Amino acid sequence: MPPNLAAAFSSRDWEITTAQENYEITGTVTGFEIKRTIVPDLQSGEFGRELGRVGPNQRQWMSYDFPDTYSRLDDVEITYGQTLSSDRVNRETGQNTAVTRLRSGRALIMIVNRVTVTSRTFATSAGSTVQFRTAEPELLESFLHEPGVHAGALMRGRPFEHGNSEDPYVTRNVRDIQGLFPKHVSGEKVIEALSGAQKRMSLGEVAPMVPLPPIPVPPGM
Repeated sequence: MPPNLAAAFSSRDWEITTAQENYEITGTVTGFEIKRTIVPDLQSGEFGRELGRVGPNQRQWMSYDFPDTYSRLDDVEITYGQTLSSDRVNRETGQNTAVTRLRSGRALIMIVNRVTVTSRTFATSAGSTVQFRTAEPELLESFLHEPGVHAGALMRGRPFEHGNSEDPYVTRNVRDIQGLFPKHVSGEKVIEALSGAQKRMSLGEVAPMVPLPPIPVPPGM
């Protein structure tokens, strides 16, 4: 894993930014629907569109806020970061993984530093939102995970993607990093917020808004 970190941080082909992860739970005729998006902290117009996978050997253009959708709370994926390649990195490494289009032409690492959970009784109704910052252990884990498991491994031509048939090399890197941060406080908060929203919506109640303390934005952002 250390060689992967070195490869990522020594490369000029990557940039890193913070991001907000949004969960929205909405009542439906049959139950509930949960949507998840990750929105990077970039200047207006800097982040373009990504080429996402829609099937075996099939990819199409889509905006980055295209959500992941879940119908069961147990299926919800909780992540603290995202790594997207670029055309240039794909050419250099011979890969064909999903890319982002930045004005800089670089690939992108996103670190989730805050999360919102919004509940709506129906898709058209006003929502109520709980908000919180990502706990420091998850921030540190993501800062190691994204370059150590994904970006750096990609640059070195090593396995770098999660999946049903995940490579042992990826699994070992993930396990080594997770071992440093065994308790996921933020993940527990997300599940607690979604579960609480689901219960309140079932009872016809509305959750109060919890303000998120302002997070300093680096100059130029």
